[in-house]
Amino acid sequence: MKYLITGVVASGKSSVRHVLEQRGYAGLELDDPEICNWYHNFTGAIGIYVPGTSKEWLSQYSWLADKKRLAERISVAGDIFVSGVPSNTTDIVDLFDNIFLLQISDYTIRKRLIGRTEASAFGKSEDEVLDVYRWKPGFDVSMMQRGAIPIDAERSLSEVVDDILLRIR
Repeated sequence: MKYLITGVVASGKSSVRHVLEQRGYAGLELDDPEICNWYHNFTGAIGIYVPGTSKEWLSQYSWLADKKRLAERISVAGDIFVSGVPSNTTDIVDLFDNIFLLQISDYTIRKRLIGRTEASAFGKSEDEVLDVYRWKPGFDVSMMQRGAIPIDAERSLSEVVDDILLRIR
């Protein structure tokens, strides 16, 4: 089975996948540059993301998964949990048997983004935070329409992982 763990930035996707890997499950991060990159919306050229980027740059580039490369990577795996949230998530959901949508509040989004320690982490600028807030409602609705299973990601990491595992058995 192929499982997608998705949700807004800072919802805990990578952390959940990491715990699943520690528990013996196969995992794949969509942030792998062989799968996802920032592409210019008109030219298709790959862009270089700089933390704290402006809303102008964000309006010109999209974080996109290469569906063909992703399909190749997961086709050779047995059961696998894939985590990430490319701008074209709706285009790749058909590759998965189940979608888990990690849901958090706007307050938690901001709190987790501010607490990020990685220098290259998305969401450090106010424009990036506002961009997440802007697309979150539509993204959540879109994923639910595609059969995503909502997961309350406000809970502890172990509770979130246990909830996901209960739903795949």
